[in-house]
Amino acid sequence: METVLICGGTGMIGQALRAYLRNKGFKVIILSRNKSNEFHDKWNPIESQFPKKYLNTVDHIINLSGENINQRWTAETKKRLYSSRVDSTSFLFSLLAHNEHTVRSFINASGISIYGDRGDLIINEKDSPGVDFLAKLCVDWEREAENIRALGIRTNIVRISPTLSDQGGFLKIIQPIAKMGVLNPLGSGKQFFPWIHIDDLCAIFHFLLVNSEANDVWNACSPENVRQDEFNNSLCKILHKPYFLPAIPSTLIEVLFGDRSHLFLDSICSKPENLLEKGFLFKFASLDSALKNVLD
Repeated sequence: METVLICGGTGMIGQALRAYLRNKGFKVIILSRNKSNEFHDKWNPIESQFPKKYLNTVDHIINLSGENINQRWTAETKKRLYSSRVDSTSFLFSLLAHNEHTVRSFINASGISIYGDRGDLIINEKDSPGVDFLAKLCVDWEREAENIRALGIRTNIVRISPTLSDQGGFLKIIQPIAKMGVLNPLGSGKQFFPWIHIDDLCAIFHFLLVNSEANDVWNACSPENVRQDEFNNSLCKILHKPYFLPAIPSTLIEVLFGDRSHLFLDSICSKPENLLEKGFLFKFASLDSALKNVLD
């Protein structure tokens, strides 16, 4: 039985991934800032705290660390968003560089937002990053993970899209609005909106763990490209709610949310090209099937 250590694994993705990997026969250990049960242990990368006993017992490390971006972006918040991702990965690099270990592979989370606003341009893993705050954060985050690859450890970077789940995420925010029949397009509504079902995301992590040749960067997004307006319309149809209200102007979104407006207004038409080339099969490749599964 191989052992996977998930750093920052108490969130929606971490909990789903733990259950998925255990079902696949892995032993899973979760590190969190608060030790809450027998499956969790405590770490604090900011204070350089890590249970080193695991370094010689685990085969794989998955780093999902990162403070929730769905909050008001003050200057202090941006520092925390950055540190919780970049500094935590740098800390893991230091641990692996200066200690004996049995780690054979490392997977680091990143964000599909690394590409920034690209309009209708179709994006794959070879395309250059954007220039806004989130894009630069992801660039620095991935750079720290690339340092781990330089140690000779097989390293994969997963650029995660907004994830469909019944346990949280962005759907938990917009679903109540849609149920009230007052869901509006944001900005033009024509911006491309990348997404992925939680089951497919977990399957991607598993795919990268078991494929010894996987050692790259991967877009974790559905192969079906939809615009925000199409996404909202599909959600409302499945909920049997109207979708007719006018769009909220981009200028108003920018006034209300400042830099965080990139989350709602950027258009990212991304393709999971590397996964498709390697033969990964998506269980939920269409939006309607993914939404129906989650909402049911």
